[in-house]
Amino acid sequence: LVLNERRMAANRVDILCCIHGKPDPGIHISKPSWLQRFMRKKYAPLVVSKWFRSMIILLALVFVAVCGFKASELEVQATGKNFIPNGSYLRTYFDLLGKYFGGSPTDVQVIIEEFDIERYKVELVGLGEKYRCDGCEANPPRIIPSFSYWLEDFISDVQSSINEGGNATGFVVDPSDFVVDEALDGHFFPASTALFYSYLTTWVDETTTGASYASDLVFKDASRTALARARIRMQHTPIGSFDDEGEFNADAAAIVKAVDKMYEISDSFPFGVYPYSFKYTDDWAAFDVIGSELVRNTVSALGTVLLVVTVLVGHLGASLLVFFSTVFTVVEILGMNAIIGLSVDTVVTVLVVLSVGLAVDYSAHNVYSFMLHTGTREERVIKMLADVGVPVVNGAVSTFLAVMLQSLSSSYVFVVVFYEFFFAILFGALNGLVLVPAVLSVIGPAPYSTARQDEDEDDLKQNNNNGMAEA
Repeated sequence: LVLNERRMAANRVDILCCIHGKPDPGIHISKPSWLQRFMRKKYAPLVVSKWFRSMIILLALVFVAVCGFKASELEVQATGKNFIPNGSYLRTYFDLLGKYFGGSPTDVQVIIEEFDIERYKVELVGLGEKYRCDGCEANPPRIIPSFSYWLEDFISDVQSSINEGGNATGFVVDPSDFVVDEALDGHFFPASTALFYSYLTTWVDETTTGASYASDLVFKDASRTALARARIRMQHTPIGSFDDEGEFNADAAAIVKAVDKMYEISDSFPFGVYPYSFKYTDDWAAFDVIGSELVRNTVSALGTVLLVVTVLVGHLGASLLVFFSTVFTVVEILGMNAIIGLSVDTVVTVLVVLSVGLAVDYSAHNVYSFMLHTGTREERVIKMLADVGVPVVNGAVSTFLAVMLQSLSSSYVFVVVFYEFFFAILFGALNGLVLVPAVLSVIGPAPYSTARQDEDEDDLKQNNNNGMAEA
């Protein structure tokens, strides 16, 4: 800034600072640009005309109502695939996987703690059937029912060994060590806890089936006479449906219900059972909260706008006009998101909240300028647009140019950034430069009490400058 001041004082050209410009006459009286002249002489009188402002207010209300209806149709959807660039090998793989195979299953691990076989025998043996949930058609956990549970396979091999005198795995047991347990549908079960662990360790060590579960059993100590925890491995089916083009799309709402059902089943046991999948804490966790987070954070941002603008503008009526203009812009952004096919996800949520801060500028500057001018409402609107209309237009155009190139990106994130900021700029500027002036010309609040004195001083300075320029 200091170097630029020195350049200006030396009358050097801004880009080619080695070249001296014309001497400074000492008086800077800039002529209005064509856009300033258009704002004052053409556009501002048009905005305050009765037929035009009535049409603008009516059209704005209809458009906001349509956008509000479309915004109500926005849904949380799984958009993780969109983060992979179009045309990439990985994106092609997932597209074909969904098209021909309906996506891939999701691995789930169910961890069992407080493994007390003597106290919770029936619950532990029936744990697998709980997750298969045959009677849960209305709200299933979407688990592939063919998963293997080590305790079920252990009991099955015991049953086969007793009935057949040693099954194909070579697992031989002494029938006198087992009892028929009616609570287990008449299956044989070890007569004591010590015998259970003795045969369990033999089954794990000496059979192929048991060995496959060795990593799922964690014993308390080297004696292997008690389990500290155990694991069951299962899979969710691909949760979603095919669209009209044959593409498989994950269903976020169904995913949330399935995961909630998994937690509900796990919480029904009298001991610690914890289902886990990496997707539970990855993108699936967002499905349950992102919709409410969008509403909560957007409302919080709008409330902050009302508070800050009220403090800075100093007039509640004027602040409410800025507030409702910003609300209209947000509703229009959400409605356009639904129209162009975007869904509610983390990226959209963050950018909609950011758009609130971008949209408020276009109406706040105009309303504040309106409060500084005196005269009739129509006269004050004309003065307002002549004063700050051009800077607001310049700000909108420059911000659009800053994000325009992101529309050419193949990245989902950058494309959404362009859409959200473009809508914020477009509707924010339209509301600030068209709707707000039309409303102010009808119900605009009275100016500040100091506005008359300040405007008289500005007029005096302008007259002095005009006189010096003529001299």
